[in-house]
Amino acid sequence: MSVELTDGQYDLDGTLLGDGTAYVVRAFEDGGLPGVRIGDSSDPYGDGVRFGEDLFDGMVCDLDVMVETAPGVPAWDAVRALRRVWRGDTVRRSPGAVTTLRRKVPGMDTRKVYGRPRKFTPVMSRGSGVGLVPVVADFQCADDRWYADTPETLVLSIIPASTGGIVTATGGGIVSPITTAAVTERPGILTNVGDVDAWPVLTIAAGAGGALTNPALEYVVDGARAWIVQLDATLEAGQSVTIDARPWARTVRRETGASWSGKRARVSTPLRSVTIPPGQGSILFRGTSPSGTAQAEVSFEAAYAA
Repeated sequence: MSVELTDGQYDLDGTLLGDGTAYVVRAFEDGGLPGVRIGDSSDPYGDGVRFGEDLFDGMVCDLDVMVETAPGVPAWDAVRALRRVWRGDTVRRSPGAVTTLRRKVPGMDTRKVYGRPRKFTPVMSRGSGVGLVPVVADFQCADDRWYADTPETLVLSIIPASTGGIVTATGGGIVSPITTAAVTERPGILTNVGDVDAWPVLTIAAGAGGALTNPALEYVVDGARAWIVQLDATLEAGQSVTIDARPWARTVRRETGASWSGKRARVSTPLRSVTIPPGQGSILFRGTSPSGTAQAEVSFEAAYAA
């Protein structure tokens, strides 16, 4: 569990910087609007430009740190300790893996960015190393968002069908495959208090009571479908699948770690578009679960523009 930060403190992978530590953060910049990859092209039939898709790169956070120790005591041990953290050994050998840089400023809740520590340069000057060592460092973010430190989580349960017998098509007639369990759905409300889209992590579990067939989660804003994730598959009792829409993940995996990306139905929205926009919306959980023990957990962190 992450340590609680006080005003003026930072946390990189469990190491505290800022007020009350040997690492005084003299300046911090999140880079603001990051670089943009522009998809414009010249109009081949006339004057002007045809605008394409504009995509943001990840922003870069710059830190100016003064490493302080007691007067007359060499500061290099503290510098080396910080350098070990900035190596990013917990993530740098794993493609796609990220760590977090957390920050607490006065008047705001703790927020964080995802990415990797990169540049780390102690300023070597005459007299440095005894008591004070300036360090210039940066952190490469995965995107251009700050995230709430605590996720919002909603758990939905399937409502068992209240009727039995053969399930028929609308207007009558037996449909194939024949089943005696109706498809049910349970709605819930999500609110993103941030100012830009957030990325959800969706976990669907069959529960201990029995199988769950063709589960789906659909997000509706102002009466219109924003996105849908549906699986053409059956989860047996005790099995689950996690759909992680975050940019550094974009995976669909079983509880065993096996990929289930190929199980997504054709109606499913691409994961890059599965977001929770600012404001409120309804999420619907559907599927066939005769036992009624199936559950879906929706988790996201409110997102804020840099």
